[in-house]
Amino acid sequence: MTDLNQLFRKNKDKFEEYFTSRYPLLVMYIMKYIDDLELSKDLSQDCFVILWNNKNYSFKNYKALDGFMYRTAKNLALNKLKHIKVTEKFATSISQIEEKDIISKNEIYEILHNQLEKLAPRSKEVIRLQLMGFRDAEIAEQMNISVNTVHTLKKGAYKKLKKTLPKDISSEYILFLLFI
Repeated sequence: MTDLNQLFRKNKDKFEEYFTSRYPLLVMYIMKYIDDLELSKDLSQDCFVILWNNKNYSFKNYKALDGFMYRTAKNLALNKLKHIKVTEKFATSISQIEEKDIISKNEIYEILHNQLEKLAPRSKEVIRLQLMGFRDAEIAEQMNISVNTVHTLKKGAYKKLKKTLPKDISSEYILFLLFI
């Protein structure tokens, strides 16, 4: 039996045919989770990008491939919802901080910079690359480590950063500043 992922790589028309037949279905599936058509279209396309970029995935039949695509779509949708929720929480924290005017952004950046310098070298490098806009997979590839190691290093770094921040500053606000 032929591996569908390898078949798609040899015959791009087959991949395009699969994309054309499944894309609208994935968009509708994602709409169950996210009530935003444009975002659902983007996430559906992301599913196909993930499939295309991972040539090591192997699918013996369309049922297995479809299962993978729907699982990927669901995970992307749930991750996006989580991200939206966190962003909203950060926005609330920012407005509270700005209202209180506890500490200036420059002081916060200085505190963050000092704390980042205290991180272990690999953790510091992961955070530095993330701040430069690299995705976890790209960081893993660049540092020659697994994506799970990237996640572990980031989690540990954020935990350390949260512990060392002044108590009158929302840690969510600080971490939000890292990504603006």
